[in-house]
Amino acid sequence: PATTQLGVFQVKVTYSEARADIAENLIAVLGPDLVITTLALESGMVGSPYEQRLAASGGTPSYVWSLPSGALPSGLSLDTAAGLIIGTPSEQFDDILTLEVTDSQGVSAQEEFEFVVDSPGLAIVTDSLPTGELDKPYEAGLTADGGVPPYNWSLTAGQLPPDLNLDS
Repeated sequence: PATTQLGVFQVKVTYSEARADIAENLIAVLGPDLVITTLALESGMVGSPYEQRLAASGGTPSYVWSLPSGALPSGLSLDTAAGLIIGTPSEQFDDILTLEVTDSQGVSAQEEFEFVVDSPGLAIVTDSLPTGELDKPYEAGLTADGGVPPYNWSLTAGQLPPDLNLDS
């Protein structure tokens, strides 16, 4: 059978002297073992919507999902009834999670998964700055793309002209 099934039945036994006995019995026909069929968790990206449906087979539906070991990164949650990891991650993450599924008969199965949330690549977009004039106020903006704002700027080589500062 595809799932666990229970049956109640009666049997009767007789022999030649017309004596009989009837007994009621219960039989359980077990379906296949409960297993998690999700092979891997897809990687996520900080700031991008994420959705991963978890899958299981066997046992006796319906299933309830849990996370007995590990924790999802900020912005993601586990819908325990739907078997869905959903949300928008707000931090980088690289860890092992243990997911567990429990069927309606209380039978459980667990699997460990590596789960990674990357941050988008970071690039400085500003390729040149305007020329300044001596003894006049100077201000120029630097821009970056990707990563996870807010950004921290620092001078890694060389030096700024006198009286100029880099606002981090």
